[in-house]
Amino acid sequence: MRLDCYTMSARRLIPALALTLLLGVSGPAARAAGPDYVLPPPAAQQLVRMLGLDGPSPDGLQLQVAIDKDRAHITASRDGAEVATLTLVHPSKAPADALRVAGFAVLPSEDPGEAGAREALLARLRAAGREVTWTELRPPPAPADPAEQDRTHRQIDVALYQVARGRPEQARQTLAALPGDLPTGTAVRLAMAWRIAGDQDRAEATLAALTDMDPAQKLAAAAIRGAEDLDVEASLEGGSPRDICDRVAVSDILARLDLAEPAMRLARAARAKNPDCPRAWEAELHRLLEAERLDDAAALAREAVARLPGDDQLTSLAASALSAHGDYREAVPLLEAVARRHPEQEGVMRVLLSAMLRDTAWRETYRDALRAKLAANPDDVLAQFLLGIIAHYENRFAESNALLEPIEPQMGHQSRFHIYRAMNDFNLGKVDEALARLDAAAEKPLPDPDVFYCRAEILRDTRRAQALDDLRRYRVNPEGATLSNPAKEARVERMMRDLEACLADGRPKCESEWEHPRLTHGEAIPGSVEPPAPPPAPAVEHDPLPWVFGGALLAALAGLVLHLRRRRG
Repeated sequence: MRLDCYTMSARRLIPALALTLLLGVSGPAARAAGPDYVLPPPAAQQLVRMLGLDGPSPDGLQLQVAIDKDRAHITASRDGAEVATLTLVHPSKAPADALRVAGFAVLPSEDPGEAGAREALLARLRAAGREVTWTELRPPPAPADPAEQDRTHRQIDVALYQVARGRPEQARQTLAALPGDLPTGTAVRLAMAWRIAGDQDRAEATLAALTDMDPAQKLAAAAIRGAEDLDVEASLEGGSPRDICDRVAVSDILARLDLAEPAMRLARAARAKNPDCPRAWEAELHRLLEAERLDDAAALAREAVARLPGDDQLTSLAASALSAHGDYREAVPLLEAVARRHPEQEGVMRVLLSAMLRDTAWRETYRDALRAKLAANPDDVLAQFLLGIIAHYENRFAESNALLEPIEPQMGHQSRFHIYRAMNDFNLGKVDEALARLDAAAEKPLPDPDVFYCRAEILRDTRRAQALDDLRRYRVNPEGATLSNPAKEARVERMMRDLEACLADGRPKCESEWEHPRLTHGEAIPGSVEPPAPPPAPAVEHDPLPWVFGGALLAALAGLVLHLRRRRG
């Protein structure tokens, strides 16, 4: 039986610094509110020179200087008695009419002290002919909101998907709508997206605004700027194990820029430096899958699961690699365990279904095990969901719907749930219901590509232009090698050519390698009941209905379990 449909991240400069000269008087306690400017350590020596404390006092005054963050206190004494004081602050911290001198504003004093002593202090500052140096304090950035970071990365993914669909201008509009103040890692990824979308100037401008890149981000920036000599090894030097784990994210950026060899070197070097970093294993697994080195990917997947069995994100990708290698019976238990812990994740469910369904000889054994689980626990939603999908592939469409319908509240967030419900309905002759469900699924912010594949089957004789475009949308495979199906992709190419011919000559029935209705175009199972035929297709070609063009790039499977916030700061 064919299984092609739907299988498939300001230091406080002078903390309470008090420098006292001569008598060592300390400054007052720091204010509760942080200043906008502070006096750095060199300012103390500047004041010493400006006040003439490094030489004899011409007016007989003894001076003390104390610096406390954003202000300086100067005390003048004569014969051991205090005669005058000055409190100096940054001009932004004083009234507009306050006296300005030597880069300071002078705060008013309730006690003017000895006549002339205060003026003598001011005169010394004026005579210096220079100003003190201030350091501007920028408030520390607010902690990144993980949800906001996810939204930003999802929009970048949308833009990359739009480029893949041949819509770079739309991609640039998507990128232009993103906020400007982004964490460094996110900004570097944005610059990458600008380059891929064809706007190198915006990529350069995004990078130029960054001043705190780590060595790996600098490597990514060099790649985005088109540098050919990339020192991958240097990007990992001097980093702690945690730094290494953060920096390996740049491997994905290099891969996006078609720099497969340095991307692989970075992933491999990071794993060698920190073999306890799950993200390093993931990066190397992705690179092996992209290179279609499936034997190596499967071997590394087994090693990864043995070394770091508690990381669900890594386990998911490792199981995906095993599935790509054809080791479905190894992959399914791993994926089922992760899916039970993270039922909200769509990517895990997609790979679980793919692995579960591809080994047809073993599927019956797995079906029986699921039935036993459901019998022991009638509330086992996952077992009921998987049994409903297996029933679909056994052409028991009404039974499949009977299993799936009661768990829609728990599983309705999964696009695969709606795909199977829709194709059950289509096979049972309920075309309008099937199409309505797929149309709704296509408008999700992160639509499943197989929504478009299945909708194309339904529309092949009624809205052929839309069916053809849906197959094109399916063909843009966001996951790349992680969930690719070369045989299906080749078949879709043939289906598109057939649709183009049907669209050109207007024949009433477009024959091709369709999968549905299953008992007509797919492989029937002995003893299955022939469903009612769908209503005849109208001969008139209709214009395609509008739909949302925001089909987002589904994050690679490694990012679908627990989003990588570590790479987004």
